[in-house]
Amino acid sequence: MNEKEKEIITKKYRYRKLLLQHKLKLPIKTAQKIIGPDCAYHLYSGHSGLKKESTETNQKKE
Repeated sequence: MNEKEKEIITKKYRYRKLLLQHKLKLPIKTAQKIIGPDCAYHLYSGHSGLKKESTETNQKKE
């Protein structure tokens, strides 16, 4: 592994750590590339307009 590859891996790790600690905000598409789509969804669900479906709306009202 050369120095450039080491630098890239180090930067990705730093960005991932900052995202998970909520110290860095990136567009969700960029965050998905760094931390994965599932983790990004949970991190951004309350912040960027993504809404979790509540169980109340899925149940029929009687």
